[in-house]
Amino acid sequence: MTLWHKTAEYKLITDHYRGEYADRSGRHKMEHIREGCRLLVGWQRPDIEHQAFCLHPLVETKGFTYERKHSYILAAEMMKFATAYLCRPETDDITYRGSRTYLFKHLGPMSEACAWLLLADKVQNRSDFMKYHAFTHARADMLIRYFDLWIQTLHTYYLPKEQFNGKARRT
Repeated sequence: MTLWHKTAEYKLITDHYRGEYADRSGRHKMEHIREGCRLLVGWQRPDIEHQAFCLHPLVETKGFTYERKHSYILAAEMMKFATAYLCRPETDDITYRGSRTYLFKHLGPMSEACAWLLLADKVQNRSDFMKYHAFTHARADMLIRYFDLWIQTLHTYYLPKEQFNGKARRT
């Protein structure tokens, strides 16, 4: 297993985020990448997933392409699913219902690798939200439900049951 912080993908996102901080938390944007990669390491996920996690914010950047096609394709798959269901007033019916089956049908099939990336993303985002926004955000209740629904849906429908241990469920 490579050291994710020594990869070309990590360098790309580090250069992209240089000096950028999140508006609400004030944390450096690289913390999301580092924490997500640490989760993937803890779950013993392969290098390609770490590389794709590093690339995922860049996939949405207009004109971004990358020569390492496998990590780019996986990052693009992740972002396709991540943006298919966002916590917005127009999706509150899905969030409020909390139906893993409904979300699964809404999302459709995805690769297992993509599901692990989304799990790392949602677990990390939920953790940040609980630390920095849960008591001040106007839509806190819906956002907590949103993160929990994502995490539960990924566990229920997309990830192998035998790989779940205490680390995989950490939120």
